[in-house]
Amino acid sequence: MPLRENRCRPSPRHELILRAALLAGEPTRRAYEEWRAQIDFQQIDLGTQPLLPLVAHNL
Repeated sequence: MPLRENRCRPSPRHELILRAALLAGEPTRRAYEEWRAQIDFQQIDLGTQPLLPLVAHNL
């Protein structure tokens, strides 16, 4: 089975929440606002949930 290049890459939504969790300053707020506009808090996946305290701390 050939290895696909994008297989381990985060989805665009996960990339946004990672930016909100790990960056500082204005980029954090922008990433969070863009991510928030795309999601429903009632359906946040299990991979995102542990990042939310980091995001809250950064905001």
